[in-house]
Amino acid sequence: MNPFEGYQDHRPIEKYLAAYSINAVMRSYCRPRVLDIGCNQGRYCLALAPECSEIVGVEPIKEIIRPALTSAPLNCRFVVRPFECSMLRGERFDVILMLAVLSHLEPPALLARCVASALHRGGTVVFLTHTMGCDPATDINTSRFVLELRRFLSLNWEEIIECRELESQDKQGADGLQRRLLLFRNDQTIHFHGDTWEFHAAGGTSRVFRSGDRVVKLFEAEHDRIAIWEILDKIVDDEAAFLIASDGRKGFPRLIERGKRYIVMNYCGEQACRRNWPPDWESQVANIQQELVRMNYPLGEVALENLMVNEAGIVSLIDPVFIKGVHESEPGNPLTFADRVARLVATEMQTQGLS
Repeated sequence: MNPFEGYQDHRPIEKYLAAYSINAVMRSYCRPRVLDIGCNQGRYCLALAPECSEIVGVEPIKEIIRPALTSAPLNCRFVVRPFECSMLRGERFDVILMLAVLSHLEPPALLARCVASALHRGGTVVFLTHTMGCDPATDINTSRFVLELRRFLSLNWEEIIECRELESQDKQGADGLQRRLLLFRNDQTIHFHGDTWEFHAAGGTSRVFRSGDRVVKLFEAEHDRIAIWEILDKIVDDEAAFLIASDGRKGFPRLIERGKRYIVMNYCGEQACRRNWPPDWESQVANIQQELVRMNYPLGEVALENLMVNEAGIVSLIDPVFIKGVHESEPGNPLTFADRVARLVATEMQTQGLS
């Protein structure tokens, strides 16, 4: 017998839309695009759909979400699979709901980085945890997630637009636990060299901002790392050296300026994903491989998020430390760089993500 068969939550959804400030958040946008991570029965998705241009719910248990699948309007989609950070690649949302799901998701630092990158400028994350002060492991993960999300979305601690405690009043979960509600808003811009730059993406040790056809990559220290400044020095030096070596070659960014903790380069587009792959991507990747071989560039790793596609369908490779398999003669691994990318693309095409 399936324990989820026939499961239904009859609690009034309007009560929670108000209590969790979701109604107030929705009123600040005009038909936003919304993501509900861990949507359960999809009740929030169905209730909010009339106000959205599109709303996407992610829920791994088909038996729970089954009733919503048959009643969802055209602008409401459900992805029936466990949530993975890779599902956010190339996606942008105005509102992201994360209601009591953190303990079921990926490591908090990685999750925060991906959520930040998937949030439109001016977007909001509605984050709820219901075991604050009761479960030490959850408290640690929550604290790390909040710290990382703040780091990626804001330049100071003022960007949390609301934080309050909620008493548990649910008959189905009358456990006396307090619920903590936090709302983050991505209103981040920076002033750099006399221009205003808008938040574009977040990385492990950097944040990327865009101004017209330029991007600046700002490298930052992580407070819990030792000798981080020496590590950042090497990262900046390596990336600058790569951009200088690849200057003028097709398929690579152009270095405009470098500093002690930043690099300015030309805008190369958005992360490669199913939605933006150009028809001739294979020949473009093969050309990039040929250029790498000509530069005799050392081996590293490769991932799709290091390939960018611009509006003209031009593929560019960034972050050279991740390149691997450039040469066919690599001991123990005959795959070339192009082979590796083709394998990643095939996996991406077969995956039922959000695109």
